[in-house]
Amino acid sequence: MSRVYRRRRWQTSRDMDDSSILASNADRERVVARLAQAHVDGLLTVDELDQLTGEAHAARTRSDLDLVCANLPA
Repeated sequence: MSRVYRRRRWQTSRDMDDSSILASNADRERVVARLAQAHVDGLLTVDELDQLTGEAHAARTRSDLDLVCANLPA
């Protein structure tokens, strides 16, 4: 009986789309800074800021962070 071996192909950052890349602490802090600025500009209430900041700190991927900022102006 013969065996077929397949080479395991590891994904690199070039192979993955941006949404599946894990968010770094620096990514999270940039989003939190953007949220804080939106609050200063009057775009977010204190409650919204607290909620979105918690979501930013809990985000695992960059796409999770994109969702946190989805309703902010560019």
